Amino acid sequence: MTWERALRAMTMACLCVTMVVLVSGLARGRGFPEPGLGQGPAGGPPAIVGKLAPPPPAPRYMAKAELADLIGPREIEKAEAGLFEVYDSMGQPFFVRTTLDPELQAQALKMVRGSGALRAALVAIDPGTGRVLALAGAGNPEGNVALEGSFPAASVFKIVTAAAAMEMADFNAMTPVAYDGSKHTLYKANLGKGPDQGLHRSTLRDSFAESVNSVFGKLGAFSLGAGGLEAMALNFGFNESLAFELPLAESMFDLGEDPEDGFRLAELASGFNRETRLSPVHGALIASVALNGGDLYEPTVVSQVLDMNGDVVYRGRPKLLGKAVSLQTSEELSVLMQAAMVNGTGRKRFGDAERNPVLSKLIMGGKSGTINDENGDRVDWFVAFATPSAGAPDADDFSGGPDSAPQGSLALAAVVVHDGRTNVVSQELVRGALMAYYGPRLNPKGGTKAMAGQKPKQTRGRS
Repeated sequence: MTWERALRAMTMACLCVTMVVLVSGLARGRGFPEPGLGQGPAGGPPAIVGKLAPPPPAPRYMAKAELADLIGPREIEKAEAGLFEVYDSMGQPFFVRTTLDPELQAQALKMVRGSGALRAALVAIDPGTGRVLALAGAGNPEGNVALEGSFPAASVFKIVTAAAAMEMADFNAMTPVAYDGSKHTLYKANLGKGPDQGLHRSTLRDSFAESVNSVFGKLGAFSLGAGGLEAMALNFGFNESLAFELPLAESMFDLGEDPEDGFRLAELASGFNRETRLSPVHGALIASVALNGGDLYEPTVVSQVLDMNGDVVYRGRPKLLGKAVSLQTSEELSVLMQAAMVNGTGRKRFGDAERNPVLSKLIMGGKSGTINDENGDRVDWFVAFATPSAGAPDADDFSGGPDSAPQGSLALAAVVVHDGRTNVVSQELVRGALMAYYGPRLNPKGGTKAMAGQKPKQTRGRS
């Protein structure tokens, strides 16, 4: 009896195993997923979880330097101001969205290309963010002149010297100064007397407006010295590789072999030399400090870059480089630059500002600079700022930090290099940019017609 019971138990176990196998087979035949298997497409094998094709790799974000190598020193045409395409060494496409204002960029390109100059550039930025709104150059078929750092800074450097005098030597716009000699020359004899002695009397504001070399030379030689000039030059970004999405040359300041040479310091402080070099992009940044409470922003011309999958691999954002000067000095620089625009070396192109339907709605300031380069060609600078006056409508709704420039402001730089065969000057390029940008915003009915009647005149002498 015991043996029979064991045989029946074995038989029942075999039947159970058989049923399990049959049920399992039926389940597979009906498409039920097995443990560890995913549901496959209808009529096909199930997909195995964990063995799917790997997802595409996460987008690789670019640094500014890498993007600058990818884009190169190109001109950006109006049609590309919104979006253009570049390719890496593997042939992969990237789509670049810029910060440029298409109409302002088109006008800037038209003006520099039509200037007849050996080289010309025009740059406009939003001073409170560093966003580049126009970046136009002409005269270099292999690159963009606006990115070059080979231009002598000339009297544009007086902005740096004035800032140093106010930060380090207790000067302000109305501090009295004295000088000998003419306004736009510089001789060793002009430095023979102390900083407060001389035949002619003026103020720092008026000396800046008229670009008096002897006054600024004496500031460098007597009040600031090598240390003060170099420190402020560094504050303003000289001798520094400014990160940018296009390859941007450094602006250079060099004390020379003998930093204690008083006349050399005078030459540097007044801009009466060919060794201090400035790029047009940097020139616009220097002008922006007068509106930014002393802040200096990193320039940016790319808002974002997308790869072929539509993923963002680069995004431009406002970045504060540092505090070039204090808020008080920034405000004093604004006073100096306004005087230069209205009563000083800028009055030939902006003397009608109060009557102009567009310019009369702006607060403007600027600084000129002219010098012959090592080839004997004339280098003509003008850097400027403009901001809508009280009651004028804002031209832009993009704002930066709490101390940034008012909405709708511009900082600009123009440089023209010519051999005497062009009548176009840098101030004319700046004026044209202001009219192109603010005309439709502040005087929609008049547009840029307010420029009519302005005849180009060449500026002679150093300033």
